[in-house]
Amino acid sequence: MTYYASFNGFQIFATYFYEEYQGLSTIETTKRFLPSGVLGCESEYHNNIFQPVTKTNNSEC
Repeated sequence: MTYYASFNGFQIFATYFYEEYQGLSTIETTKRFLPSGVLGCESEYHNNIFQPVTKTNNSEC
């Protein structure tokens, strides 16, 4: 969970950097973050396909 929180903090900092310091619009900043989201979805898809499925027996709980 710490990874997601730190990545979220980085995204906020990077957004401020692109919009305030470099003077980009919201759309131009969004274009710079789209590859991150696309690659994240793609890697999740491939992990679900290539990792073996582990079945657990939860009847003992």
